[in-house]
Amino acid sequence: MENPYEQPHPISELISLDALIVEAQRMTFWPGMAMVIQGVVIALLYAVVFSAEIYARGIFRSSGESLLYVIAILPLILVWCGLAMVRLTSRRLSYAGAALSLFLFLPVGLFIGIWALIVLDRLVVREAFRKISNPDASPAS
Repeated sequence: MENPYEQPHPISELISLDALIVEAQRMTFWPGMAMVIQGVVIALLYAVVFSAEIYARGIFRSSGESLLYVIAILPLILVWCGLAMVRLTSRRLSYAGAALSLFLFLPVGLFIGIWALIVLDRLVVREAFRKISNPDASPAS
């Protein structure tokens, strides 16, 4: 008689490692590229705004100047996180990019961030990240 409380086999034991990684890359490609494109578009918008500000006043003279620089770095971080998701290099960076995407460029970013979070939560993607980061580890329970 089979034990009803026994954990099912992880997906990585059922299919080969190469097939697992290919499937995970297929699933994460478009959400990751959407994060990259979102980051590039926002970075270009910030470049236009900064150029207009410098052209109008000659140089930044506001008290919130450092905050503007911090905000300008966020799209570049989003590009980095999106590339980590496409390449399956870091699951934490991918989650950070999905969360950052939720708050940047709100109407579209909300859709992209939720899409990325749903894809990152799939079993195939979790197992692929685990296998890539630690190939000798025992299956997750």
